[in-house]
Amino acid sequence: MEEKTMEELLSEYDDRMEDLEEGSVIEGRIHAIGDEEAVIDLGNVFDGIAKINEISYDEREVGKSLSFMILKIDDQAGQVVLSRKEARALETVEAVKGAKRESATLEVTVEEVIKGGLRVDYQGMRGFIPFSQIDTKPVDHAEELVGSVILASVMEFSEADQNLVLSSRAPKEKLQQAREEEFYQQLQLDQIMKGRVHKIFKSGALIDLGDAMGYLHINDAAWTRIKDLEAVVREGDLIKVQIKSFDYNEKKISLSLKDLTQDPWDRVHEDFGEGQVTPGRILKDLGGGYLVELPTGVVGFLHHSEAPGRLKEGDAVNVAVETIDTEERKIRLRYRDPKEIVEDYEAEAREETTLGDLFGDLFDRIDKGE
Repeated sequence: MEEKTMEELLSEYDDRMEDLEEGSVIEGRIHAIGDEEAVIDLGNVFDGIAKINEISYDEREVGKSLSFMILKIDDQAGQVVLSRKEARALETVEAVKGAKRESATLEVTVEEVIKGGLRVDYQGMRGFIPFSQIDTKPVDHAEELVGSVILASVMEFSEADQNLVLSSRAPKEKLQQAREEEFYQQLQLDQIMKGRVHKIFKSGALIDLGDAMGYLHINDAAWTRIKDLEAVVREGDLIKVQIKSFDYNEKKISLSLKDLTQDPWDRVHEDFGEGQVTPGRILKDLGGGYLVELPTGVVGFLHHSEAPGRLKEGDAVNVAVETIDTEERKIRLRYRDPKEIVEDYEAEAREETTLGDLFGDLFDRIDKGE
């Protein structure tokens, strides 16, 4: 093997030294670990020396490659003073800048609750999460998050003063949007699913279906007309609902509760016969007559000429069924006065009275020879 000349060795030395520059970051491999320092193989003519307390416990392994910042080049001692801490700080800055640029998330540790939000740590860099950016819903007990590791995206970052503002709400919203997209892709008309009553309004209720919200209109809650939805469901109730309609673009879902039960018109002839008397409730005055809701939820029509006088919404009435048209879903009604109903029952009772009922005691006495 041909030996290298002094000129070649000096040239090679200069080439290697060009890779070493104070303030730059270089890759090195842990060669030996001491009580206070670690010897770092830089693949150069010089070895590197780094303080052991700047190398984390999980990194202290002979042969492990790490990045270090060059603090000083000591030609006389033939050593390069390195800092793992400074290199890690640069890595952290680059990671934060990259996360902001690519809208990626970082794993941060919650250190404490401070005024206005949470103080968090990301690889030695302190950050801040405002209360409004912690979750998609208000957080009542933020102190329970202390010590936990959460995902957060970068909202603002100033490299000059290391000012880092994050949001753990944004990643949750992004995940929620992805789940909602998948939910709508699988949604089908008439599909039956479980949901929890989230909020009740005068006209209906928001139902939490898990990955999306649906709306249950009060008219779709029951076959009978109701004024207060809480007569059927209450906030927090877990109920079964049917998908009535949905709009993928508008992200709207209409739900039905009553469609899970039988339509009362399907059994109207079983529930009511012509001439049958039944209680009802005035729904609306149409001018020429009244809409009357019967006990099963079907609605009939009572003409003004059949009414005892002026009736108002909510009034209770007794009506007789005159005709039923299932195709047109119409029932013609006739008003029945309570006194007339009592008289009818009394007349019916008299017709059913037998001679035995009238003279039973007399016959018994004749049989006994009294």
